[in-house]
Amino acid sequence: LAIASKWIGCYGAVGLAVLFFARFYQLWRQSVYAKAHESEDPAFARAAALFKRQGLKTILACFVFFVFIPIAIYVASYIPYLAPYGGFKWNMATARRLWDAQVLMLDYHANLVAEHYFASPWYEWPLIVKPMWYYQADFKSPGMASSILSFGNPAVWWTGLVGILFVLLYSVYRNALPALGALEGREDEDDRAMPVICVAFLSGYLPWVLVSRLTFIYHYFASVPWIIIATALMLKYLARHRKKLAYVLAIALCIAAVVLFIAFYPLASGIEVPRAWCDAVNWFGNWMWY
Repeated sequence: LAIASKWIGCYGAVGLAVLFFARFYQLWRQSVYAKAHESEDPAFARAAALFKRQGLKTILACFVFFVFIPIAIYVASYIPYLAPYGGFKWNMATARRLWDAQVLMLDYHANLVAEHYFASPWYEWPLIVKPMWYYQADFKSPGMASSILSFGNPAVWWTGLVGILFVLLYSVYRNALPALGALEGREDEDDRAMPVICVAFLSGYLPWVLVSRLTFIYHYFASVPWIIIATALMLKYLARHRKKLAYVLAIALCIAAVVLFIAFYPLASGIEVPRAWCDAVNWFGNWMWY
């Protein structure tokens, strides 16, 4: 459904594939070990046989749910598009029109040459360097402002940047280095969750580094749920050593997020407010437009 709506859904699909094959590889290595030691314990023999049986079922299920069904949904999403051309029919003409649509879209994005004042590169998004301006009311009361911009809540995005950096670095420390034999491993459910968060975040964010066409701050929105989860996990780790401080920071962060949501809401919704209100949240020069 995501890919049928917008191609960037492919980024998440790649992340899922990375997680799946990484885990599948781990289970295969365990089955190899179990096979080599099956004479030592009946449990090893059962484990080796189970992987062979369940592994095949898993691959078949993945083919159905992650290949066949997504392709079917994607093709079906073109039914309205093909309606003016005589409807959707299972023939080569339909296949050709679908293929031409893909080529047209890819060509547009790959060769787009344009300039836009509110364009923002990927490295500016987490810091909310340049919000995207959508609308400004032409007719408003004297001394009032009405504008709509696309940007993030500073309490969420700026703290989330710290949170995701913590998760990325700590994940390397607790998962990558032990795997390389450079550090002793540790069994911890939160440590095991970190690579999932890292892959989920990076699969939606890193591809934009390679995109040459204009990009805007709203392309970061798909990454926001993961920086929120990373922030929560960072506070959870802090609570292991400074429980009271972690709770105080969590409460303060929630309050700040609500207060800033209220403060910036007029500039995200177009509600007419005094210009003095907008001036108060225009923290940096030429940051907010109204």
